[in-house]
Amino acid sequence: MKMKIKKQKIKKFEENECPAWRWILVLIVGFVIGIVISNLLGLLLAVVITNSIGLITKTFEMQVILGLHKVVWAFLASSGCYIGTAIAIRLIAKTSLKSFVFGVGGKLNKKESLKLLGLYFVGLVLCFLIDIKTIRFSGVQFSQFLVSFLLCLIFVWMQTTWEELIFRGLVLRAVCKNDIAFNKKSFLAGLISSLVFSLLHIVNPELTSQQTLLQKVLMALTYFCVGLFLYISDLFGKSLMPGILIHWVNNFFLSTIIRDKVSALETSTVFIDYSSPTGFDYLVREIVFWLPVFIFYFYKMKKGTAVKNISRRI
Repeated sequence: MKMKIKKQKIKKFEENECPAWRWILVLIVGFVIGIVISNLLGLLLAVVITNSIGLITKTFEMQVILGLHKVVWAFLASSGCYIGTAIAIRLIAKTSLKSFVFGVGGKLNKKESLKLLGLYFVGLVLCFLIDIKTIRFSGVQFSQFLVSFLLCLIFVWMQTTWEELIFRGLVLRAVCKNDIAFNKKSFLAGLISSLVFSLLHIVNPELTSQQTLLQKVLMALTYFCVGLFLYISDLFGKSLMPGILIHWVNNFFLSTIIRDKVSALETSTVFIDYSSPTGFDYLVREIVFWLPVFIFYFYKMKKGTAVKNISRRI
C-alpha cells in the first residue's frame, strides 16, 4: 500500500528576505497601481462633490474647497501610491505591511514612540520660537481651516508613510533585509537614498524661491539631511516606525499650525512665518528640529542599550 506524502511548498524567501530586484519591482508596480488608484479616488471625489454640492455650499464656501484643489490632488496622489505600494509589498515581496515596517515579529514600542514624538515636537516649537517676531496669525476663516485640517488629518499620515516606505523602507529591506545594522553598506545606501530624496524636492517652492545658487544648494542640502536623519533614526529604532512618526508629526504640524509664507504645503494654518528664510536658515532650523531626538539617541548609546541591540535579528 502506497502512502501519499504531501508535498510541502517551499518558500523561495522569507518575509523581507527577497532579492533587491524584487524590491525594485515593488517600487515600479506599486507606483503604477498607485496612479490608477489615485485617479479612481479623484473621480470618486468629483462625483461626491457634484452630488453633494448643495450640502457643501451650505456648510462651507465653495471657493474654500476649490482653493485647496492642488493640496487635495497631492494628497490623493500620495494616498493612492501608498495603497499601491502596500499591495505590491504583499503580492510581490510576499511580506505583510506590518513585517515590512516593524520587522518579522516586531511591534510598536508605544513608550519610546511617544518619547520620540514629544522630543521632535519640542524641536519644532524651539525652532519657531527663534522666529517668534515674524510669526503672525494667518487670519484664515474657520470653515477654510476646518476643511484643511480634516484633509490633513485623513491624508497626511498616508502621504508621509508612503514616502517612508519608498525612500527608507525599500532601501533598508533591499540592503539590510532582516539584519538592520549600522555598517558601510547600509550607510552608503542611506546616503544614496537621501540624495534621491533631495533631488525629488528641488521643485519645492522653498528651494526655487531662493535668490542665489549657494542658497539653493544649501536648501537641497537641507532636504538631503532630512532624508539622512530619517534613515539614521530608522537604523537606531530597528524599524521604519521612527521615521514614519517623525515625518508625520513634522508635516502635520507644518500643514495645520505654522507654515512658512512660501511653502509646498499650501494648506490653511493658524500661523504663518513671514521671515522668508534662506537656505542656510532652513539648514540650521532642521538641525534644531532634530537636536532633542539625537540627544536622546546619544544618551541611549551612552547607556549601552542602543549599541547592545542595534544589530539584533528582527
